[in-house]
Amino acid sequence: MFANNNRKNSRKKNARKRKTFLDVQTKRDVAKPIGENASLAFMLVIGLTMFALVMFFGVKTVANAAYSSNDRYRLVAGHIQFQTSPGGLVTPLRAMQIAGIDPAGNLFDFDIKTARDKLLAMPAIEKASLRRNLPDGLEIRIRERDGIARLPGRMPLLVDADGLVIRLCLTPADRKHPMLSGTRSPNAKTGLNIKSSNAGDGLEVVNIVRSSPFLPKFLKVSEVDVSDTENLVVHIQDNIRILMPRSRLENNLNRAAQFLDQGKRDRRLARHKINTLDFTSGELFVSHE
Repeated sequence: MFANNNRKNSRKKNARKRKTFLDVQTKRDVAKPIGENASLAFMLVIGLTMFALVMFFGVKTVANAAYSSNDRYRLVAGHIQFQTSPGGLVTPLRAMQIAGIDPAGNLFDFDIKTARDKLLAMPAIEKASLRRNLPDGLEIRIRERDGIARLPGRMPLLVDADGLVIRLCLTPADRKHPMLSGTRSPNAKTGLNIKSSNAGDGLEVVNIVRSSPFLPKFLKVSEVDVSDTENLVVHIQDNIRILMPRSRLENNLNRAAQFLDQGKRDRRLARHKINTLDFTSGELFVSHE
């Protein structure tokens, strides 16, 4: 009886006994070392990278065989559509040379975005788009920049409304644009912007006149002399000069046009040959021949 009681008491003590750290460790699986886990993760990343590379080059090889090396997609000259405006000076061959496209090559030998960026890097081109027309056609659309003024020189250059020097003056229409004389950029070249130079105000005069529904009727600008740092000399029809400060340009141009309009209606004014309209003092002074 006493023996039974002792065994019961012993079991109760063991049950109440708290588990030690060693007891817990013996009942659990020992964790894997951190270094071993890192090695497995590294090997997994390497394996996935190798798999991705194999897939990439495999797909590229298949695509090259299916498209780039396929004569079915070779460009046909008659299937290359080319549109350009307004000047039409960029020829199809020139455009393809700039874009890096072989006219006798494969339709998939070039990247559309890269070819477009190359075209837009040309100052004379404002907008460009390219589209593949399967199986052997290509569509190229180009919008050229429109020049509004000229820069003097042995080979005059054309400037657009934003002040960008876009190209050489090549056509009779180019030579009809007003000349910006007296500029401080005698060695100007395509891609240069003159808007912040001393010619900027002269270009603004041309822009104001051409964008007005009223001014072109009375002010046919042939030249703007920008050599003076404070004033501009605007040459218009009938050998008339308009002297004006480099401020309030639109206001002074409107005043000049109104005076010339009035002169055509007033017989007394029409008798006198006008030589100069001077606004440099703020008031209008008229000189006659």
